[in-house]
Amino acid sequence: APENQNYQSKSSDSLSGEMSWHSETVQAPRGPVHYDSSNHCQILFQCFGSLWPRVLPYCAANVLLMVALTKLHEYEIADMGISGKGHSYAGVIVSFLVVSRINTAIARYNECRGYLGAMYRETRELLQTAFVLTRRDNNMSRPDKEWRSELAYRAMIMLRTAVSVIEYSSVHVPAWEVPELSGEELDYCTPVTEWRRFAQTKSTELTDSMRVPLRIAFLLRETIVSQKKRLSKPLAIPQELKLLGTVDSFMNGWFGMRKFLTTPVPFPLIQMTRTIVLLYVFTLPMIFLEEDPEELIYEHSVVIFLLTYGFVGLELVSIELDDPFGMDENDFDCHAYARVVFEDTFLMINDTDGPEYANMIRQRMHSPRQSSRGNGNKETSALLQGNSGSHIV
Repeated sequence: APENQNYQSKSSDSLSGEMSWHSETVQAPRGPVHYDSSNHCQILFQCFGSLWPRVLPYCAANVLLMVALTKLHEYEIADMGISGKGHSYAGVIVSFLVVSRINTAIARYNECRGYLGAMYRETRELLQTAFVLTRRDNNMSRPDKEWRSELAYRAMIMLRTAVSVIEYSSVHVPAWEVPELSGEELDYCTPVTEWRRFAQTKSTELTDSMRVPLRIAFLLRETIVSQKKRLSKPLAIPQELKLLGTVDSFMNGWFGMRKFLTTPVPFPLIQMTRTIVLLYVFTLPMIFLEEDPEELIYEHSVVIFLLTYGFVGLELVSIELDDPFGMDENDFDCHAYARVVFEDTFLMINDTDGPEYANMIRQRMHSPRQSSRGNGNKETSALLQGNSGSHIV
């Protein structure tokens, strides 16, 4: 896998052409790492995604400490050997803490992937259900297509801003500054004085960003309930409730991600585990000094290397899993997953309303940011915004 990748802006005139989702070049996430679990050589020697580069310095440092203490003992400069009885009892505590730590990290990692999957799944389900139900009733007039285009754009923007918040700690781009956000949705989600007027706590860029997907969800729900006035043949109440329920399911995934972002593993557990593991590992050489250090220096070095790799390596794995968002090899490629959802949406629009509407909404998703107060592209604005019939309160 390549060490560095970039998303770059590209022009396209057809639905099948390439396109980017960013108006500027950014570094792309590279993970998660995929592998063949039956290939022993690949598992043992693959460097991409491996923790070897991070754990090796700890192993080398502990081996050097073992050699240094052995030489000090050999030349009778200092004897720093200690009894191993304390380590025998401490080993039980260290093992328990390390295993608990790694289990907690894996559980959070899998829970996080479940929330992400729910958001991607419900975005597709919302649009596919809406398109099928409206096309079944032969809602094919221009206002009907405008309603579907608005629904698709707001659903995609809801997902896009949610991904932006999730990766804020790595890219530091506020949700209202994502290049795909434009028009009245941009005006509605950009922080203004009114946001501060009702503030109950100190606002930060991250907390304001977390509010953006909620506001987009509000607009999306408005679009859904507006179908009664805007569609030629409105959907039945149960069908409308089904669409609203899909948005609810998406928000369940989003609130789960918010819980993940705002509730780290308790600091005392992390501090205690890290302290005991490092003290235990880097005092192991003192234990081995009690057993013929000059004669068994090579054997002791190998054992020290393996023990350090085991205990420190598992702690580094936990650190890697604590934050699965960003640019590391084992992080989730949230943008890639979102782009697949966008591509599916364009295909659905193309199948339902034709390539004209698919190309127009695709153009809006990668055109320069434009407020609804600006001029913008007149044709796209008239199609996707001008006659939308929605309102912002």
